[in-house]
Formats: sequence, C-alpha cells, structure tokens
Amino acid sequence: YEIQRTGRAGSPAVLAAGLLGPALLAAGPTLLGRVARSRRALAERLTEARAALAREHRLAEERAAVAERARLAREMHDIVSHHVSRIAVEAGALSVTAATPEARRAGVRIGRISSLAMTELRDTLGVLRARETAVSGPGSLADLPSLVAGSGVDASVTDRVPASAELGAETEYAAYRTVQEALTNIVRHAPGARAEVVLALRDDVLLVEVTNGPPAGGAPVTGALDLGEGPGLGAGPGLGLVGLRERAALLGGSLKAGPAGDGFLVRARLPRSATAPGG
Repeated sequence: YEIQRTGRAGSPAVLAAGLLGPALLAAGPTLLGRVARSRRALAERLTEARAALAREHRLAEERAAVAERARLAREMHDIVSHHVSRIAVEAGALSVTAATPEARRAGVRIGRISSLAMTELRDTLGVLRARETAVSGPGSLADLPSLVAGSGVDASVTDRVPASAELGAETEYAAYRTVQEALTNIVRHAPGARAEVVLALRDDVLLVEVTNGPPAGGAPVTGALDLGEGPGLGAGPGLGLVGLRERAALLGGSLKAGPAGDGFLVRARLPRSATAPGG
C-alpha cells in the first residue's frame, strides 16, 4: 500500500520543519536553563517573603512586649513609689521628733533604706523601659565634652573616632549614657579621683572606656555597686549599670564594669549602627 503524504519535498511546510527542527533542538537547553533560573528566582522570592513575614511576626511580638513592660513600669511607679515616699516622709519626721535617741536613729536608718529602695525601683523601671526610651536632648558624642566639663570629675577625653565616621543615633546615645553613669559612679564612690574617657572605632564596633584611679587620699574605691552586679546609681534617666548593660545587649553589644588596678573600669562595646528591637 502507499502512504499518502500531505506535502511534497519542496513545499514550504516541509522546508519550515526542516529549518525549525534543528533550531528547536539547539534552543532547548537554553529554554530549559531559563526555566530553571526562573524556578530558582521564584523559590528565592518565596524564601524572602517567608523570612519577611517571620520578621514582621517577631517585631509584633517585640512591640507587644514593649507595651507590656511600659504598663508594668507605670503601675510599679504609681503604686510602689507612692508608698515608699510616704515611708521616707514618716521616717524623716521620726528622726526629728522621736522621744529617744534610739528612735531617732531608727528613723534615720529607715529613711536611708527608703532612699535606697527608691533608687532600686528607678533602676528596675529603667530596665523595663529600656527599649522604649527615646533618644532626646543631650545624648550624642558631640555632647561629651560639656558632660565631662560639668561632671565635677577631673577627667580627660581621648576621642579616636574619625570625624567622618557615621554612627547610629542609638549607639551615640548608649555611649553618652555609659560615660555619664561612669562619671556619676566616680563622684559617689571615688571622690577626687582622676579619670580618663577613651572613644575608639574598631571595624564596626564603637569602644567606650572610662577608667578612674583611687579617690583623693589614696583610699580604695568604695561602694557595693562597683562591680556592676547590683542596682545602678541612676544617672540621667536612672538606668544605672544594670540598665546600661541591658541597653548595650539590646543593641547587640556588651558592657562590663569592675576593678582595674587601684581604680575602676567601665567598658562598653557598641555596634557602629544599631537600632533597639521594637524601635
């Protein structure tokens, strides 16, 4: 039998098929490569979208945590500080009007304990609200000379940070508060001591160091808060060393404080550009 052909050897259809066949075979790998690249790009976009959703979820959790901490801080301030203040007032009156010396001395002791309790409360509130604290007013490296000049501490400032360096606002604020708290510690626990403030930028880390010698007269540095393990002293917003350590950690850095020779050292390592989570 004969096979009926729909086209002759020289027809346009046969010629087109003869030309397109090799072209399609040659283009096949290219087309497959494009399809594979498109699939990879789509997979990458899906991965990025999932990561973005996860970040948004974490940020929402951070914002909720910040709001809860702020609420707790307000409640503690409103309730606890009111009662502690009343105790301090009553203790002050007792120290003056009590009939016996023993009772008056007891009033003085109660007043001191109340004052310490208020300091610890402010530090606790500062930690709770650390992520909520806004950078406002003085709080940049440019403000450090005036801070040191008005601190009452005989301190020198060595600034090795290039003038052209760009630092995050949160980083500068944390550095400022670190120096402020360290100077306050010196005034209270090592009066008359000389100090040195050093700032340096290494790679993407801002180093802040405040070192002081012994108090005037050579007495050892005193105070239960020196190791930085207890409540802070409440400089500025009342964060103390505890709050400053918490702030540094939130920014991805660290803060250490402790004896150094016959004096004391506060050292902070802060990311060059940082933003507090939830901010």
